Order: sequence, then structure tokens, then C-alpha cells
Amino acid sequence: MDRFEVRVTVRENPAERVVMLSPLLVERLGLPQDRPCTVRFGTRRVTGQLRGEPGLGDHQVALSASLAEALGLPAGTPLTVWREGTATLACGPLIAYVTSRSVLRALRSGADDPAIAQMATAAREAGAVLLLAGPEDILWNRSAVRAERVEVPAGGPPRLAGGVYPLPRVILYPTAVGAGPRPQELAPRARALGCTLLSHRKIRKLETYHVLHRVPAVRSLLAYTERLTPDSLARAMRRFSDLYLKPDDLSRGRGVHRLTRRRAGGWLLTHRDAQGNVERLLPDADAVRAAVRPLLRGPRVYLLQEGLPLATYLGNRFDLRVLVQKNGVGRWTVSGVVARIAPLGSAITSPRSGGQVALPEQVLQHAFGGRATAVRDSVAEAALATARAIDTALGPVYELGIDLGVLQDGTVRLIEVNGMPLKVSLQRLGDPGAEQRIQRFPVHYAAWLDIEGNRP
Repeated sequence: MDRFEVRVTVRENPAERVVMLSPLLVERLGLPQDRPCTVRFGTRRVTGQLRGEPGLGDHQVALSASLAEALGLPAGTPLTVWREGTATLACGPLIAYVTSRSVLRALRSGADDPAIAQMATAAREAGAVLLLAGPEDILWNRSAVRAERVEVPAGGPPRLAGGVYPLPRVILYPTAVGAGPRPQELAPRARALGCTLLSHRKIRKLETYHVLHRVPAVRSLLAYTERLTPDSLARAMRRFSDLYLKPDDLSRGRGVHRLTRRRAGGWLLTHRDAQGNVERLLPDADAVRAAVRPLLRGPRVYLLQEGLPLATYLGNRFDLRVLVQKNGVGRWTVSGVVARIAPLGSAITSPRSGGQVALPEQVLQHAFGGRATAVRDSVAEAALATARAIDTALGPVYELGIDLGVLQDGTVRLIEVNGMPLKVSLQRLGDPGAEQRIQRFPVHYAAWLDIEGNRP
């Protein structure tokens, strides 16, 4: 499919709904002249007349004022046009990003927002029109959105143009934006209007395990995982010498306990609090059950997970956070990888719980020498296979944070899948290439969905 970059102009005459293109552009699009055609912008479709206009340049599209008003397409908008079917001129792609009121206020006051600027640049690369809106700005009853159109001139700061636009075919809607409704609650309504919401979703650890255990391609990545009960604890203690007790809704490494068998007998139960590591010596299985009982009685579901003999960096355990995203042709790709190193004596690698970050190449080279590149490739393959399996079972999703451990022999194991991935670790690493990809790929993917019919 050929798409052509144009800029919209609006003419007061003629009075009827007409779209005018240069004869060469009409020919390239393969649309019939002087016949009714459908013009689409976002989810809005308007019937108009297509005319070849010899005086127009090949990078212009002129709309009669009545057609521009019906489409909600303002003059001066840069976008691309392409043919859909046999008689539809598509304009766009039109995509929206839902953000908070505070971000919108700051942008309107002239504040610099590097993430929004990168998204706007990505939209320009994709030939797309990017809108910014708050949750309450989506006017579902009117199939419209009250938004700021963002444009980034080459080499200049972002410019905003407020207005009411058609409901886009694709909206990037993070899971929690202020006090707005959850996107999962809005998805059926959006689908009924021809709109796809791309959002995050919470993926619990037991859910991840049960989904992936059914997929042969990724089953070998899984460590033993089971819901914590008195019986499962007894079985696991007979089978393993190193266990983790984790909340099923784990965040920032909070609430994780490690249970290890001591060579001298008994068990050692450790966890990390604000002051550091806390250790308890437990002489026997009865003492372990008593120590764990508060976790069983609490409101949170806990799980048991086999402790993995992870490789170390300068004596400290590490894992790898891999951010995977769908790119501009709908394929899963690795956007960034960061090594997360636990504090001395701890198993928690999260930077928000005391962990440090480092370049994965540096850490893997230290741990595996000449095998570092092969291990890095195995990590990427494992992350992509996991993303495809999760997307098939629980999707559609467009980005995931996948935590992988590398054992001392170089084998890769899955630790967890984050359906609402924070980018703290990657941001602390300061990789400018990764930072650009993080903002670019979701925008490119959303634009591709508009072009391909918005069905993930």
C-alpha cells in the first residue's frame, strides 16, 4: 500500500463536499475522479466528491470547508493519505495518547516534556496525527475527542493546536491516568465505535505461570511455582533447599521472603525492610510453618517459587529486565535491556528497593566471558517467545516488561512478566537509544493499526 505525505488546505468554495488532489496524486492513489468517494479520518467517514486539481502540488490535499468541518480535519494538518478498498481516501493515521490533566496543563504553559516530544517526533516519522487528551476528554456519545494536536516541526519544539477531533481508530490509554476510568472498562464501548484501546493490564504471577506452562515453546523457561499453602510449603521444603515466598501482586520487590536450608541444620528466613536485610534462624519445619503463618492469614495471595542459582556480578546476584514492544509492523521487538544487581546479601534487584543498574553487556561479559553474546541472544529470544505467548493468551498487549534470570551455566529462566511495565531501570541506565525506542514503538504500532484496520 502506497501512502503519500500531504498538508491539508481548506477552501471556502465550492460549497459541496469536495476533496481535491493533483491529477498525478489521484492517479497514484488509483481512485476514480469526479465520482462519490468516502473520506475517512479516524473513525469518521464522510461521503464527498474526488476531483483532480491541476494547480495543486503533489504534497497538498484541498478540502472544501463543508467537508473539512464534517471530517473534523483542520487546515494546515500534516498527514498521509492512502487508498482503502476501491473508493475510500483515508487520511491520517489519527491516534491519541491519554495523559493526566497536570501533564496537559504543563504543556499548555510551555513546559518541556521530553517523552511527549519523542512521541510527537515518532508520529511525524509515521506520517501520523497525534492527539493528547485527558480521560474525560473522550466524548463517547459524539464519537469525538477534545484534544491537543501535537506537531513537531523539524528542529523545533512541539506545537499544540486544541480542538474537537474525530474519535481515533487507535488510542494509547495507560492503565491508570488520574481518576479516570480503567481502559478495560471502556474497551467494549470503544470497540463498538470502531476504536481500539491499547492499554496495560495487571498480570499476576500465578496467572503467568499457568498460561506459559501450557505453551511448549516457553515451558522450559519456568521455575517451579505454586500457590503458598501449608501443604505446598511442606512439599517444596522436601524438594528444594532454596525457596522464595512472593506476593502474587508483587511490586518493587516488596514482601519477598527467601527461605534457605542451612548446612548446619534448620532454615534461614530473610526479607528486606527499610533498614536492610532481616534474618530469622528457624530450627525445624514447625518453626518455618509458624514463621510463615502470617503470610497465609494475610489478605494477599502468596506463591512459592524455586530459588534459582543465578549468576553473579562482583559477588552480587543479578537479573535482566527486558522491555519488549510491538513495532511499526506489529512484530514484537526488544526495545531495551538492563542488568539489575541486588545489594550485597539481598535477592531483590529492583532499583526502587536498593538495586543497582548496569549495561547488560558489561555484566554478562564479567559473568560469562566469551559466551556473553550467545547468552544475550538467548535472553532476547526468551523474552520475545514469552511476549508472543502472553499476547496470544491474554492480549492484545503492546508492551511488556520481562524479568529473566541467567543461571551460573548460562541457562535462561523466567522470573516474572510485568503487564504494566515501569521504565525506571532503563531510565536510570541512561541509554538514549532505548529511551527513543520506548516512546517511538507504541506510536508507530498505533499508526500501523489504523492503517491495517485497527485489529491487533
